[in-house]
Amino acid sequence: MKTNLNKNIWEGWTVGNFIEDINPTFEWIIKQYGVKHFINNLSLKEWIKQEQPYYKKHIPEVYKYFLNKLNSIKKNQISHFSFDSEGNNIII
Repeated sequence: MKTNLNKNIWEGWTVGNFIEDINPTFEWIIKQYGVKHFINNLSLKEWIKQEQPYYKKHIPEVYKYFLNKLNSIKKNQISHFSFDSEGNNIII
């Protein structure tokens, strides 16, 4: 199911506005600390609520967007691991 980025959440702020506002900080955290910064889904959910400007309640669509993005990053990171000829883990 596709996310409706135009859905109004609060005083003209849409799902897309919240995502757009939070995304640069999310990208910076991933670049600086990696996906391990968010130790579980609850920590991601709480972080998103904290980072949202003005509206500090859970917005399911915003949470799902960043959860999917985080899971995609995790999946891509895992695919960069392999084994050498002796069976040791290596990063490609």
